[in-house]
Amino acid sequence: MPLSRYLRTAPHEWLLATLRRRAVLLNALQGIGCLQWGLLSYRFQPVICGSTSTSDIALHEEYTAIGAVWLFASIACLADRAPSWAVEAVACCCHITFSATVLWGTPATWSALIIRGGSLIFCGVRPIPFFATIAVDGLNAFLSHPFEHPCNVLDFAFGVISMLTMLTVSYFAMHTHWSQLFDAQRDLATEKTGLNKLLNMVCDAACWVEPDTG
Repeated sequence: MPLSRYLRTAPHEWLLATLRRRAVLLNALQGIGCLQWGLLSYRFQPVICGSTSTSDIALHEEYTAIGAVWLFASIACLADRAPSWAVEAVACCCHITFSATVLWGTPATWSALIIRGGSLIFCGVRPIPFFATIAVDGLNAFLSHPFEHPCNVLDFAFGVISMLTMLTVSYFAMHTHWSQLFDAQRDLATEKTGLNKLLNMVCDAACWVEPDTG
């Protein structure tokens, strides 16, 4: 069985029409989560921890700003005049901005953020923007990660390789499923068109038979 069968991607316009509302909802939820991280954590951290540093305040303000932009940009994608690439652009740009902010603010969370890139799959992001976004995440994680021992470099490399492999397999697995769904819908549409033409031919072929008078 050829490998290309498992590396197919569904047509972008069809996929966008199928996933548009779900992708907008997913982006909006991530924006709300970012707002929650910025606003609620900022309010409760002094109560729990006793104090809040200036750097923490600045970080929470960045989370709040990113969350607000993410949420309202996602809602704007529902407009009829929104271009076809709007959902994809919002998902990738906001993900990169949020991930960079968290990675440089708290580098210990890099693994969870790269895994979070899997949400881009369900937004119908095309291969080049998807893998470019994941590559930027990996680069930010590498540059912001403190390597205190040579073994840390090896652990980091194995972690990135395993997560990139998982994301790649997940991406093409979902797109293979969507490609098969697209093919099935196209075949059904072709079959329906053929049946309609056949029925029209049958209805037009009316014949009159003279009664037997012999």
